[in-house]
Amino acid sequence: KRVVKCNEGLICAFLNDCSRSAAVNGKKVFKGIKETLSRKFSYLPYKPDISGYLLIFTEKSTLKINDLTNLLKYALRISRQKPSELLILSTDELISSKSIFVFKNTVDYLKETFESGRVALAIQGIHEIETAKVKHYEVLFRLIDEAGRIIPAGEVIDLIYDFRLIHLLDLAVLKKVFSNIEKFKNLNRGIFINVSPRTLKLRTTREEIEKIIGNLVRKGLKVGFEITEQAAIEDFNVIVDFFTKLPTKLAIDDFGTGYSSFSNFISLVEQLPIRYLKIDGSYVKKLEESVKTEKVIGALNSMAHSLGIETIAEFASSWEIVEKLKKLNIDYAQGFFFSKPEIVVV
Repeated sequence: KRVVKCNEGLICAFLNDCSRSAAVNGKKVFKGIKETLSRKFSYLPYKPDISGYLLIFTEKSTLKINDLTNLLKYALRISRQKPSELLILSTDELISSKSIFVFKNTVDYLKETFESGRVALAIQGIHEIETAKVKHYEVLFRLIDEAGRIIPAGEVIDLIYDFRLIHLLDLAVLKKVFSNIEKFKNLNRGIFINVSPRTLKLRTTREEIEKIIGNLVRKGLKVGFEITEQAAIEDFNVIVDFFTKLPTKLAIDDFGTGYSSFSNFISLVEQLPIRYLKIDGSYVKKLEESVKTEKVIGALNSMAHSLGIETIAEFASSWEIVEKLKKLNIDYAQGFFFSKPEIVVV
């Protein structure tokens, strides 16, 4: 038995016993890791945890590398649904199941869709709270199935990250913006595009994205980028190295959902061209019913303004919410009260 550390917080344990009895040893290893995590990080305000799975290979198991990769990704995904227990899976049973067939086809479909650039682009306005005028637009990707149905991003974004396809999506979106640059310039407003630090870690992808952004700027398109708060902290050096070279503005998305300290946020502000702080919609939706939430949003807004950063409230869906945002002096809002996402490029 040996245990090795893998990338992105994964731990792999290799057990000599390839039979079903390996489940006993696997459960012991899993339990030991969970107990160690709980003990070593007991001082944290939240409880760190792991999910886990054990793949059992028989002597008759013969798998191609692509099949094995799909099995690992599938097992990782379903194990996260029940992190309290170790998931025991047989490779022989999995490879013949309908679930892995559907999973593999989904992976292949997404990969082929992004590589061929078959993504639709929608825009949603970022509106001034007081006047409702559009300050700029956020560009959102959409997938359209064979029946013409728009697949909501929320249905596939986790899969895209799990399959490690986010770099292909980011590239597909940027290429689509560039090939339709006149349409976006005709909006007479700037646009902000989401980008993942995972994409920027890949050298060839990073170089291609850098080139596309440079061309967008040279052709006169006002373009900025959104990165999530947690990603900005976890991949701080990658983001600083990339965006300090480019004449673009940044918005910190989902602010309030990560674990960044005030000192970490100050470091971001000092080294990155941050223009906007987007207050996470999970807070904004509670404004109608929670006084404490109102105080939290007010504090976040005051902090941002003291640093020269403007604020955007996500999920502004009702008149009541917008009125409270006005009283809190939030600068901008994004949500169905003002506008819904509109597909502009298919």
